Amino acid sequence: MLDFLTHPVIALLLLTAIVWNWRESRRMHELTLATVIRVCRGQGIQLLDATVRLQSVRLSYKNGLSINRKYRFEYSSDGRQRQYGWVFLHGGKLHSMQLQTADGQTLFQSFEVEN
Repeated sequence: MLDFLTHPVIALLLLTAIVWNWRESRRMHELTLATVIRVCRGQGIQLLDATVRLQSVRLSYKNGLSINRKYRFEYSSDGRQRQYGWVFLHGGKLHSMQLQTADGQTLFQSFEVEN
């Protein structure tokens, strides 16, 4: 009987999949962070903590199989209050971005972000 994890081909395929996923995740994170920095500067708002955090990952079957990611970040328009924003990626491409005020009002909703 074939031992699943000790078979060299299976182990190599599994390791390749793990490395690919890690590299793709890093690439998406860097793309998202660069976009958020650019948009915040353009809108005259401050990105807090200089970071974006992956909030969710989902598989989508619309128009073929794709991985959809949602990143969350915090910003401030006045230097005092933390406000929240989200970036949505569909299949490895930036799709939209949403900024909300502390009271839940949407400032920008689902506008396309250029790659």
